Amino acid sequence: MTDKVYKAKTTRLQRLIRLIGSTLDPRAIGHAFKVINYYNTTHVAELRKAKRGTGLRVSPTASFANGQNIVLGNRVHIGSNTSLWAGPGSGKIIIGNDVLLAPGIMVTAANYRFNDGSPINDQAMDEADVIIGDDVWIGYGAIILPGVRIDDGAIIGAGAVVRSDVPKGAIVAGEAAKTLGSRVSRDVDTAVMSLDAVPNQAIVDLIHREMPKLDPLVMSAPLEEAGIDSFDLISLRMAVETAAGRPIPDHEWSAIASVADIARLPSLSGSFSEGNAQPRPKLAEAQASPRVPTASKPSQVLSTGRSHRSYTVNMPQMALSGLGESWLFKEAGDIHWAMITDFLKCPSSAIADEAGDRLYATFTRILLDVKPSLRGFRENDPLEISSSLDRYGASMYFGTHEATSPGADARIQTMSTFAKYGERGANTSLIKGSPVMPDAAALPSFDTLPAMGAEYRTRRATEAAEVLFECDYEILPSHDINGVGLIYFAAYPTIFDLCFERLEGKGFLINNSTATKDILYFANAEPTETLVFQLHDRNDNEGMISHTASLSRKSDGKRISEVISTKCRLTS
Repeated sequence: MTDKVYKAKTTRLQRLIRLIGSTLDPRAIGHAFKVINYYNTTHVAELRKAKRGTGLRVSPTASFANGQNIVLGNRVHIGSNTSLWAGPGSGKIIIGNDVLLAPGIMVTAANYRFNDGSPINDQAMDEADVIIGDDVWIGYGAIILPGVRIDDGAIIGAGAVVRSDVPKGAIVAGEAAKTLGSRVSRDVDTAVMSLDAVPNQAIVDLIHREMPKLDPLVMSAPLEEAGIDSFDLISLRMAVETAAGRPIPDHEWSAIASVADIARLPSLSGSFSEGNAQPRPKLAEAQASPRVPTASKPSQVLSTGRSHRSYTVNMPQMALSGLGESWLFKEAGDIHWAMITDFLKCPSSAIADEAGDRLYATFTRILLDVKPSLRGFRENDPLEISSSLDRYGASMYFGTHEATSPGADARIQTMSTFAKYGERGANTSLIKGSPVMPDAAALPSFDTLPAMGAEYRTRRATEAAEVLFECDYEILPSHDINGVGLIYFAAYPTIFDLCFERLEGKGFLINNSTATKDILYFANAEPTETLVFQLHDRNDNEGMISHTASLSRKSDGKRISEVISTKCRLTS
């Protein structure tokens, strides 16, 4: 029989002596520096590199590697001794909102190879993104391996080793991570459920081409956190629908919560190639009308996609001794809208998508070209505006308006899409919608995006040049805000002109008249927002003064509009 062994007991005095000795031991002090260095290099410094949402709670013993490849959503809780090790190259760890990570979890986006005959430490690594959706709970000690996607609402049991994707709402457990059940109700829309599908890489590539500045790290982040606004969504949907050659149902589009969800839409499953839209036949020239002074009268629709209006230029149409620019913008917009409602065979208040949701016209670009300038239109001159309308797909429309009078001519090109209010709040809630077309053949579609739209996309993706002049503009709601609470498209010429006057000095608008104005609309702002005007270029050449400028929201710096304006200096 072996002797009994008892734990040695120490007195208070012995414990005190041990404490004093430990503080005087230089080896302990050196180890303290090692601990501080370890904590900094595995927690503080790496966590600082990560992209983090609000309401984040992280245990001080959690560790991180390659923080530049880590994205943490809002209200994420990370337990003690949990490790998030992204890859040193491209392997990312992207975690959504309201995710709970218990203690002792290991999430890695990289693994060493082991088959080239070299020691493990000398071998290359294989990397693959790990994506964890919203409202996910991962239990104690679970291991999440590279390339895994855990979709929204899933629960991972304690100690599970997850090697493959986990569907939305699934509850998995065990070393092989077997599915035990589901949190998702059986009556969930199957179209929404199929967002669990593997992302279509061709669509992902298309998204990167359309938005080259979109950080891949935020592809699965919520739209607002990824910096995606209503115009971005409109552009993306149009590009994807065009490439697919078919529309995306509105109930599917409304279900997306991140850019990555677009690449998993059920209607885009299978092949993804350019559509086979029929080329648009050329419209006949608008019939000329006699140039005689007449009273202004309502729109005369000659046929689908064509319109003609006749006016006498009187005080309601005038400003600064010439044709009013704001009036011309409004009138061209009204004609554009009237031709659309004629094509859709319903009043503007009744335009809706397939789900019955109300749609609103959203202008994205207006290009005005006048010869010689707006002062060439004189009081009591006859004015004729002949217009034509074309479309690209179901929701992008292009109008051309030729305005003629004895002393001047103008060409106005209008470009619009449709949008509706979603569930994301305020003016960032606008999402693209496609109206129901009773007779699509009545207004055939372009088979490729017209130059006006292609130029818009290019300029939208181009960073503004250096700032030469800057001033604030306070929105005047009674003039600048339209009936649905957004900045009115026809208010932008005045807003820009008032800022040009501040730049050039008093009398600039009186002594110069608009010859061209090209306005691009990128986003919108609340009525209480302060706008920032920035001048990026100015050129004075032979009596023509041109400005390139932009407007941004002061609250977040978001660029909402850009203008290229040319004014003709008046000599008399």
